[in-house]
Amino acid sequence: MPEWYDDSSVLLYRIKCFVADFQEPYVLLRYDADTPLFDERFVNYGYNKVQLFENLRALSYNFFIWNDIFAMDLPHPDSKFRKSYITGLKVRSSPMKEMYSVFQSELNEKYAMNKPSKVCRTLQRKYYSPVLYSVVCSPILLHGHSHRAHSGVVLRLLQYLHHIHPAETPR
Repeated sequence: MPEWYDDSSVLLYRIKCFVADFQEPYVLLRYDADTPLFDERFVNYGYNKVQLFENLRALSYNFFIWNDIFAMDLPHPDSKFRKSYITGLKVRSSPMKEMYSVFQSELNEKYAMNKPSKVCRTLQRKYYSPVLYSVVCSPILLHGHSHRAHSGVVLRLLQYLHHIHPAETPR
């Protein structure tokens, strides 16, 4: 298990580097004029979440894991688009795979001067670093109650992190 999984004493971990550069995790983003959106060239099935995540990495976003907040993707029947995509991979190149190659070239050219979020090229002793509870949470504790007791605290935590630690928070 990752080191953050069993440690309930730390609310937030910063991801120091990613195990691979072809991932599609679920992320929460603050929306504003500079927030990258999904590239509309990726249609039906394949590479859309990878494309968004690689765009965020190229823009040098920092990524965090909340230790006790989870989201789930509920199982559902395969769509005809997914079935076609999987079958197509076995017999030919996928149009979305070809589009991703074009997209990655554009990204590399556009953000050549940026330092992307790191990918671990070697085995790491630790992939995550804790964000100190006292630094992050003490200003947002409400009337002595734990941060876990209030649904609005997640929003306050994001707001607090963004204003106090802009270099260490998601954009």
